[in-house]
Amino acid sequence: MLEDVISVGLNLAGAYLVCGAVFAVAFLTRGIHLLDSSAQGTRLGFKAIIFPGVLLLWPVLLFKWIKYKRQ
Repeated sequence: MLEDVISVGLNLAGAYLVCGAVFAVAFLTRGIHLLDSSAQGTRLGFKAIIFPGVLLLWPVLLFKWIKYKRQ
């Protein structure tokens, strides 16, 4: 029983991180400059530094990106 709960939790965490990684690549290549004009023309080092934050906070950034596109 406990093993099943842990297995489901780990699977959900893995799925969350995979979705976050896919979103982070798309966001860092196409969307970051829309939400933050100072990020326009930034180099790979900056994007590598913020990648973990984007990876974990992808639902928040996705909603902000969608909101921006609707304006």
